[in-house]
Amino acid sequence: MKHKQLEKGSLLYKLDTFSDEMYLIQSGVVEISHNLKNLKEDFLIERLYRGSIINHNSFLLNDGIDTNAKCQGTVSLYYIHVDTINMLRQKYIALDNALEK
Repeated sequence: MKHKQLEKGSLLYKLDTFSDEMYLIQSGVVEISHNLKNLKEDFLIERLYRGSIINHNSFLLNDGIDTNAKCQGTVSLYYIHVDTINMLRQKYIALDNALEK
């Protein structure tokens, strides 16, 4: 996993995109929200803190993203990119088989 730090207001990901990273929060707060057409602001679903894993389902299943993830202050996190997972899948057949299930 690699480390990065993001500033307040930064987006980890946004609605209607595809995931290429999965995140683990080291410090800070990330808000998960969804845009509803009849509201002026995004609808807040949850706040995630230290130790939260973000975006694992979309990442592992190559699924579309249906929420926004926005940093509410400085956020320090670790992430893994899909290219790293693909390399590990080629190297470790048992991992590949488990992810296929």
